[in-house]
Amino acid sequence: MNEKIDQGELPFNDEVDFDKLCQSEAHYAVSLNPSYFTRLSEQAIKISTPIDADFRFYYDMQGLRTIEGSISCGVTLMCERCNRPFDTRIEASFKSTCDEKKALSLRLVDKLDLVPLNEHGMFELKDYLEDCLLLEIPIAPVHVDTSVCGLGDEYVHVYGSIPQEECANPFIALKALKGKIKS
Repeated sequence: MNEKIDQGELPFNDEVDFDKLCQSEAHYAVSLNPSYFTRLSEQAIKISTPIDADFRFYYDMQGLRTIEGSISCGVTLMCERCNRPFDTRIEASFKSTCDEKKALSLRLVDKLDLVPLNEHGMFELKDYLEDCLLLEIPIAPVHVDTSVCGLGDEYVHVYGSIPQEECANPFIALKALKGKIKS
């Protein structure tokens, strides 16, 4: 099964049979409507592009049921420095298995993420893909290019506004913080 789907219906159910998909070596290259990713929408100001995903299910060389691929989209986030929105792209690559015991016995847990099956033995694919994107949103989103940030190049937030040249030495930043605390 090799599917190329453009925005519209999900080419899969929210819950899928991991084993069947591995047996058929299912491969999806899809462009998904952002409306399917409500939790991601809550974390961003907006999802500005369709969500592009390319992933496949297969049995690896050790016989582990595996999902591997990548997912990306454009989002608008709020800059923590200047409190203005900015556009960025979030991308994630993933490789996971639902065969926890076998992965642990083969000592592969550092190479593969472990994913659970629900109480019905099904894999919640849409939630998994959304989780992959959510994990890529920065904890404190800021403009990558400080020249477009509302604060400009001269200040970087490290416990308040400290000139950039002083931030190169973390001890100077700590000294400034200590001075603020004393006063």
